[in-house]
Amino acid sequence: MVACRGLAIQVTEVSIHLISVTAEKLLCTELSTAVAVREINAKVIRMVR
Repeated sequence: MVACRGLAIQVTEVSIHLISVTAEKLLCTELSTAVAVREINAKVIRMVR
């Protein structure tokens, strides 16, 4: 039972770690995408003007 519980805790910790890493990557991707979109918009506005 104790070994089982320890394994369950380990699995939970690993999945939490994976979720947080994935969330960080998604956040970074969203941020860089937002920056890229902003830069493109600025260029388009300059071209229009």
